[in-house]
Amino acid sequence: MRRLLIVCATMVSMFSVLAIAQMSPTSEAASGARHDARSQSEGQSSALSAANGNEPLVLASGVAVRAIALDSRANVYLTNATAPDRIFTLTGLADLPASDAWASPVTARLALVAGNGIAGSLGDGGSALNSQFDLKLDSMVLRSGIAVAPDGTIFVADTLNSTIRRIAGSDSSEPGIVRSVAGRWAPRQEVTLSEPLGLALDRAGNLYIADHAGAIEVLPAATASSSDARLVVLAHVISASSIALTVDGAKAFVGSSDTGAIFEIDTQTRAIRAVAGFPAQPNASQESRCAQQGSGSLANTTVCPAALAVDGKGNLFVADANSGRILRADAKSSQITVAASGLNLPGDMSFDVSGNLYVAEQGAERLLKFTNMGQPASNLTLTPSSFDFPNQPTGGATATQAFTLMNNTAAAVSGLTISFIPNTDFQAPSNNCGTSLAAASPCTINVDFAPSATGARTATLSVTDSGGDSATANLSGTGDDYEIALNGSSMEQSAFQGGTVTFNFNVTPDSVFGGTVTIVCPASSQ
Repeated sequence: MRRLLIVCATMVSMFSVLAIAQMSPTSEAASGARHDARSQSEGQSSALSAANGNEPLVLASGVAVRAIALDSRANVYLTNATAPDRIFTLTGLADLPASDAWASPVTARLALVAGNGIAGSLGDGGSALNSQFDLKLDSMVLRSGIAVAPDGTIFVADTLNSTIRRIAGSDSSEPGIVRSVAGRWAPRQEVTLSEPLGLALDRAGNLYIADHAGAIEVLPAATASSSDARLVVLAHVISASSIALTVDGAKAFVGSSDTGAIFEIDTQTRAIRAVAGFPAQPNASQESRCAQQGSGSLANTTVCPAALAVDGKGNLFVADANSGRILRADAKSSQITVAASGLNLPGDMSFDVSGNLYVAEQGAERLLKFTNMGQPASNLTLTPSSFDFPNQPTGGATATQAFTLMNNTAAAVSGLTISFIPNTDFQAPSNNCGTSLAAASPCTINVDFAPSATGARTATLSVTDSGGDSATANLSGTGDDYEIALNGSSMEQSAFQGGTVTFNFNVTPDSVFGGTVTIVCPASSQ
């Protein structure tokens, strides 16, 4: 009887795959028959555990999930190895229960977003639904990544085409249109792509690319929204395969499944360092490092970093395909702990703003959601997170620097309050934020530096909402001054018509000042 049931289940799975492969661009395919996770593998469900005690919710079964990405409203986008060269979104998530996860049947479904299922490179300038992609989906540790911007724009690592493709969001001037923005099929540029895999977006819209050929490249926001890409190289990392960013975009974490190493890159200074606990072993091939994928053997200490994710407080999470665990590296102490264990070949991961972790359990062909696995991101973020203003004499003010306030949630925030701590040297002469900010929307705060005293001056720009959530940015600048005095001249002199008078001044600068002093002499006629 057990063997007969397995055969029947296999036939249902095959039928689901065929349904996906043959569907029209606007149809939906079932992600699998209504499925009881406990009946699939009682041993596996009992072995799978999370350090926070929360059992994961099964969002989809019977789907060979490879890449995962979430938008600002926690909508899930994914690729499926059994329906290649397409991008899907998961629908019906609102129908899933929030508790008793293992006993609940799966009801989520796949809806096609892009790709006609034909491997190729055609389609630029046309509908994403009819376009061709050539995605890497044949590996459990190397995959074509996807990333979704707050406005719904989707970026795809079209790996085997050595190209980054962009699918315009619904609010753009060409919604649903696909274009190549970097790489082989995009306009020519100085920096080339070879084997783009992992993708990550920062709040400013800059796209970070893990190129397996050994580089981390950045597509700046100004060009990511156009077809005239200008790639820049951020750093060189051997066999880069996955990438994740902190919420403020200040740090990029890069994993190499080939070597087992994980690196941290300062995105401003480009300084790079190895993450403690994940050393590189350059003499080990990817096959040997990941030979025990899915074994779940805790005795296997060779880590195979199949994917990376960072929560709202900068803690790093690593999917170890060798041991079937999700490891957590603390942002402050760097201590490594086990966040979850007992998974069958964990793959790509992504956090939502609430700190819930979505994981592709590739060996079980399902998508899991671990509630409260990480720390939530703030509802609000400020970009840049810090700024050093130029030296400014006391009594004056610098030109303004624009700070972007972003609402990271799927709902409007209200009761916005802008303040400076302490409130002595910096000010916001203008902003367009108002007291409320729509869902997934930005506004701008213009700040200047008006020092009240000389020397180094610092403050914190803080924005809070009615719920008590806040975003901050560190401000700094140096106030300077000078003394000016007449040298042997009277303060008032008379000048006849056509004549001149001379004033002699001494300017004594402080240790900081080095600018130009302009003298203005008001005149009165008698």
